[in-house]
Amino acid sequence: MHDHGTPADLAGTIRSYDFVRELDTFEVRRPLAGRSVRVERWLASARGSQGDRLVYVLDEPLDGEERSRLCGYLGALSEMAPGRTAAPEAAGLENGFVWIASPFVGHGTAMLTLDRLAEERDTLAPNEVDRAICQLLDTTESARDAGIAHGPVSYGEPTVDRGGRVVLELPGLGRALDGLSRVNPELVRDEVRSIVELGYRIAVGLPAGESPLRPSRLNRRLGRSWDLWFEQGLDPSRGFETPAEARLALPSATTEAAVVEGAGLRFLGRRKRAEVDQSPTA
Repeated sequence: MHDHGTPADLAGTIRSYDFVRELDTFEVRRPLAGRSVRVERWLASARGSQGDRLVYVLDEPLDGEERSRLCGYLGALSEMAPGRTAAPEAAGLENGFVWIASPFVGHGTAMLTLDRLAEERDTLAPNEVDRAICQLLDTTESARDAGIAHGPVSYGEPTVDRGGRVVLELPGLGRALDGLSRVNPELVRDEVRSIVELGYRIAVGLPAGESPLRPSRLNRRLGRSWDLWFEQGLDPSRGFETPAEARLALPSATTEAAVVEGAGLRFLGRRKRAEVDQSPTA
């Protein structure tokens, strides 16, 4: 922590927001700088308006050039397709901290990561895996169209919001702070492959390459078409070139078992019912 107090001190200086409580933190990798930036999340309310907010606080000071890059990045982020990420509604510099406010993209009043939810279930059903993969592919594609280069998506990055949508928070922030805004074909392939790896893990409960068995042997609900999709997507020499190519090759794109658009991840409904059943007041 630097010498400008703590993020809690911002409660008295960001006049438009009331801080409620601190949520989980996460780290944003800066590939050129060779280090990570710690980002704190705060549940907040916006004075004079309805709905919870997320206030992100970067836990290190930025120099003038980095702040300029951040401004450009936030402008690009606001141009992404609605629902693909935590869209910035305000940002500023207070007490040495850079803060970014957005609508709340957590679950309930907490943050729910996709990996945590998948591990609660051991493996996810094919339609749930399909939905999560499609939403992440759409997000990276939308980011690329807005001029944002995210890079590979790590297993613990995506979160699940109240409606069951998989969200990638502040995509490309680390690369933007390093001035790495160029989107090239190799980076796109790496992004897509990382999403395939993430999809494999939530589908079978193991990292890709850890078991010699086909995915359909590890999760009996998966069909042979999923084996072929993962085989191609994980192959470094013939993997998918773009999000669109990966999406069109999904089993749901070539069968009648397509996921209903807008339905969200169905496992959230089951999770909510389980929480009610286990409640002492239920």
